[in-house]
Amino acid sequence: METHLSIEIWAEVKGGTGFNRIVATIPNSFVLAASRREVWVFVAYVSDKILVVQGPPIVYGKLQHIVATYDAEKAVLYVNGHLVGSTHLREESADNKINEELGDMAGFFFDKDTCDNHKPSVGSAKRKNLLSVGAAPKSLGKLHGSNFFNGNLAHFSIYSHCLTADDVRRHVRASQQINLIESARLSSQAKAKFEQAIDIAPSNERFIKEYCAHLCCSIGNDVDFQTSDAFHGIKNAIYRLDKINHLDGLVQLLRVLPSKSSYSEMVCGLYNSIISRNPCFFSQTKYMSLSELANIPFKFSLHNTNNSDKIAVAASIFRVVLSDRTLSSVYSSDLHWIPHIENDAVVVSLVCQAFQGNPDAIDLTVLDDCSTANDCDLIILGKSCLQVRSFKISACKNISNEAIGFALGKWSVYLQKLSLSKLPISGATFSSLQCCPNMMVLRLESCDQVDDQVLLTIIQTCPKLKEVNVDRCFLVSDTFLRSAGEYLVLLEILSVSWCSISDVGLKDFCKSSVSSRLKYLDISNCGNLSSDGVMKIAACTELSHISLNGLGDCNDSCIGEILASCHKIETINLKNTNPTNQCFKDLCLPALKNINISGCFNLSDLSWLQNSNCLECLTACGVNLLTSEIVKNSVVKMTCLKYINFASCHLFTDRLITDALSSNSALQTSLAEINLSGCIRITDAGVLYLTENFRNIVSLSLEGCRRITDKSTKHIADNLMMLEKLNLNGCKGISESKLKAMEELFGRN
Repeated sequence: METHLSIEIWAEVKGGTGFNRIVATIPNSFVLAASRREVWVFVAYVSDKILVVQGPPIVYGKLQHIVATYDAEKAVLYVNGHLVGSTHLREESADNKINEELGDMAGFFFDKDTCDNHKPSVGSAKRKNLLSVGAAPKSLGKLHGSNFFNGNLAHFSIYSHCLTADDVRRHVRASQQINLIESARLSSQAKAKFEQAIDIAPSNERFIKEYCAHLCCSIGNDVDFQTSDAFHGIKNAIYRLDKINHLDGLVQLLRVLPSKSSYSEMVCGLYNSIISRNPCFFSQTKYMSLSELANIPFKFSLHNTNNSDKIAVAASIFRVVLSDRTLSSVYSSDLHWIPHIENDAVVVSLVCQAFQGNPDAIDLTVLDDCSTANDCDLIILGKSCLQVRSFKISACKNISNEAIGFALGKWSVYLQKLSLSKLPISGATFSSLQCCPNMMVLRLESCDQVDDQVLLTIIQTCPKLKEVNVDRCFLVSDTFLRSAGEYLVLLEILSVSWCSISDVGLKDFCKSSVSSRLKYLDISNCGNLSSDGVMKIAACTELSHISLNGLGDCNDSCIGEILASCHKIETINLKNTNPTNQCFKDLCLPALKNINISGCFNLSDLSWLQNSNCLECLTACGVNLLTSEIVKNSVVKMTCLKYINFASCHLFTDRLITDALSSNSALQTSLAEINLSGCIRITDAGVLYLTENFRNIVSLSLEGCRRITDKSTKHIADNLMMLEKLNLNGCKGISESKLKAMEELFGRN
């Protein structure tokens, strides 16, 4: 056979399930087929050797671009412009292995006599190597051929050279462009005819329906519609129908637009055009029922955004629908009172929570604009929602203590979770909470007026509390810690970062019976604590999460004793503490999943992590003594590692990737997020190796890596198919045009 070969064809499979269907073949040369196992396959023969490539599953009823290439050493298969499989030459005799390879593949590629028909006959010139498309050539047993292709084949080409990946992509784009041009021409003609018909008979319902359906179908699902002629056609249609005040036509467009969030702005424009002319239109029209209108915000994801215009439209739709008392339960709960809520974001949040099956949970932190809610909104909630079990609110400057107190008083018997953050609430607000027998979670982050007396009032009447979070409540001190140890016998989670607690209060708390069941403790940045007080945490032997962030006085003896006593530790935050290598000597943390040692400048050894086989997240920003060899020795046994952050570790070179991380093959599939920001010695070579071998990465940060160039952007774009987040800020070696192109692919950093 030819030493270099390429086959190109468009194929649409319509049937033949369970049978082998040949696309194209030359005996003793190649076979391209849709196998009975419902995958694309390519088999190439040369002399006494064989190459077999298995591709992706067949898609029935869809035209696919197939390219197969062979260069005497390697066979490659492309589908729709994407490389889907390749294989190198097998050093085995076809005479010895053909039955094993193709005999076994008789159930995989071809029927038995077809296999015999295609078996290489080295040195034989008896058979003419004729090209056959759509079937196997006739044989002694089958005079009319066999393995017929069931479907459509078009634009077959065969080349005596190997098409490159760029060639294949260019061919696909060219074919698509030709199809788009022809489609646009026909669509334009149809559009003009429809518009003429509407001008003649604007009230003809059939014309309107077919016109709108045609416009939406012409967009398609795979086109970047905002830059397409079809998109502008719909925009012009909206303008045309709007100009002649044709509301029925506008609502028809609203009905037939495909269910994709990318159409949300168009939907908002349509809805606003209709409602501005006739606020009662949807209660009167026969073209769209209120129950159909009710689904529009979810259909186009108007609710799942912080865009004020989209939220306003979603809220308006919810109010229109729920104003009809017969539809008050259309969102799975009776929400007839929703139209009285003034804040759009609050309306959307409440409807979505009810629709998701959580009518007894009020979360006013999901959307940013909820922060503009006012007293009237909260009072309506207090009167209308009678059995609220979870209430969450944050930074609502227009809500008074009185309104919060009113709502909490209505819900106090039922409340199980309460989260009030960044609110200037006072002790009077909680007077209504003196009877909360079911309260289990209390979060009051950044409430700077909350003090020991307020908390004492609450915890004395909430015996079921399991979680208390008073982060950044600067007035909270040792008095609260002692009371928590005395009253909260079920406490499992305690977070008091930035509070005014001291060694005395922490020691008293750790002596209480509560400490023996505590699982989570955060005392980050409590500036009054010393290593003597922190060391007492060792008594909390059930801890699985500890955060000592910012406690610079914590030394080896303090940290070492805690880790030696708390064998169940899964997460530990030692950021900006002061341990040395000696602290972790002979330490074993088998349950450890997440560790942060950022800013621990004295660490130069990570060998103590070797036995932490469950480790998923390793954060070591700015630990400048770490080298590639140190990392290599620590990660060699890790099989679960998903996240690595070595930002600003200046000693790392490309060897971190090519030598250290590659030493453990399991990391090539497990690693999903890598942060190498500020690792100024990383070059294009390191990025190339990273992108070729760690293809499951979804988040990559190379901010400030000055030595990488435009080459790295190509490696990233070509190889990291699963990438969602990319940060290339400060990469001075990358041109502005490439940075802009990467921003378009992966979004703004």
